Amino acid sequence: MMNEGLLFCLDFKDMEQLFCVQAPIQTNQEKGKDKEGPDKSKTGGEVNLLDGKRSLNINIFLRQFRSSNDAIIEMILAGEHDDIGAEKLRGLIKILPEPDEIEMLKSWDGDTKKLGPAERFILAIIPINNYRLRIESMLLKAEFEANLGFLEPSIESMLAAGQELLTSQKLQSLLYLVLKAGNFLNSGGYAGNAAGMKISSLHKLTDIRSNKPGLNLLHYVAGQVEATQYDLLSITDDLNILEEASKTSIDQLAGDINRSEEHTSELQSRK
Repeated sequence: MMNEGLLFCLDFKDMEQLFCVQAPIQTNQEKGKDKEGPDKSKTGGEVNLLDGKRSLNINIFLRQFRSSNDAIIEMILAGEHDDIGAEKLRGLIKILPEPDEIEMLKSWDGDTKKLGPAERFILAIIPINNYRLRIESMLLKAEFEANLGFLEPSIESMLAAGQELLTSQKLQSLLYLVLKAGNFLNSGGYAGNAAGMKISSLHKLTDIRSNKPGLNLLHYVAGQVEATQYDLLSITDDLNILEEASKTSIDQLAGDINRSEEHTSELQSRK
């Protein structure tokens, strides 16, 4: 059992230095700053009402214009989508103010010149009537012109390819040979005297196999053409336009056109 009369001598000053958090010692210069108030040299007295990250994103975007807020507003009012460009218009839509930000900035009763660039830009764009709809319409025009530059050549190449297929004498001769071969194989049946055939049935030529291994009806017809009408084999040179036309499908073109129509209708309904 511990002797109650035994005293422990602890050096509290030493313990404080070893185990307690030491308060930093302020220099005379730092003490002087505390008396003078917070240091505004970094901001120059600029007032930022928006969230720091939000303000930074807006400022970074605005630097892309290399123009004043007034110049940007003038381009929006004039609908100059070509000068702004689709990419910047998409970025502009992303930085448009939210309702709570509008209310906050409208309630500011101080000197607007003291506000940061992001705040001043939002205050400049708010008075524009239907500014969001206006900018989205400008983006639609910019994207439509870009899409049209892609759609027009694709549509024209498809139309030209279709015309070439319809008027190609070599292609008609080849299809006639396939039709004759099919009628011979189907002689005696209901399809043995066909006057024509579906284009989709050409895929079945490789399915009709001969008694000779590795030889199907397509191989046979090609061999007969090579032996009797060799000039027909140059059809691939005559139909080079098919390669360009095949780069885009009808479904893809229709989808692009439908999306533009839907976007246009949606914007019209918001007028």
